[in-house]
Amino acid sequence: MARLEERHTGLSHYVYDRMRAHHDRLIIGDDKMGRLSQDAVETKRQVLANSESIATMRASHDGTHGQVSEMRAVAVSQAIAMENRREDRKEIAKLLLWGIFIIVVLGAITGHIPKERLEALQHLKMLPGL
Repeated sequence: MARLEERHTGLSHYVYDRMRAHHDRLIIGDDKMGRLSQDAVETKRQVLANSESIATMRASHDGTHGQVSEMRAVAVSQAIAMENRREDRKEIAKLLLWGIFIIVVLGAITGHIPKERLEALQHLKMLPGL
């Protein structure tokens, strides 16, 4: 009977040790799962923060792109306006020269401008557009 009790005690210790080891593995597994869960939650937070950051950057980029487009449009309109002013000045200069030319011709025909002064205006013939 002593041997049977000894075996039973040995078997009890073995079963107890196995249960304890299994229990410890479960606790360690639970700890690992808890850490993994925390890591997953933290990763999810980082992903959400990155998504918000990306959305903010996109909005900023779109705003900057809009500003650049507006600046280009303003620059183009300024260049067109400057070209129009340049052409207008050329047209005004041509009209003034034609006006002077007509006055000189009429003055020469009517005799109000002496011949000596007309010879001084000979260089007007070389101006382009006359």
